[in-house]
Amino acid sequence: MFVINNTGTYKWGVTVNIPTDGGIFQPQTFTAIFKRVTVTELKDLIEKEKSNDNELAKTILVGWEDVVNAEGQNIPFSEEALQLLLETPTVPAAICISFMDSISGDAAKRKN
Repeated sequence: MFVINNTGTYKWGVTVNIPTDGGIFQPQTFTAIFKRVTVTELKDLIEKEKSNDNELAKTILVGWEDVVNAEGQNIPFSEEALQLLLETPTVPAAICISFMDSISGDAAKRKN
């Protein structure tokens, strides 16, 4: 059975590669809560936010889990916290890549 559901949200893992000393990246992960979109909404979003990962991420990311501060305390999702997250280099692109993976089926293909 296939259930059509283009509303609500779903959770998906995001891996962000953070640059560190010596030209090495440290992968850090969190769980994104993405807004479900229709194909028409997606086309509109991509056209509207073309070449702007920050704006696209603001639209599709509606919550998160496992985002903490330097002391290890959870940071609740808010507009202010989202803006702070998106100021971190490599994060907006990682969010957009994970979202596109989630809707394209590429992640499922890689697992098989």
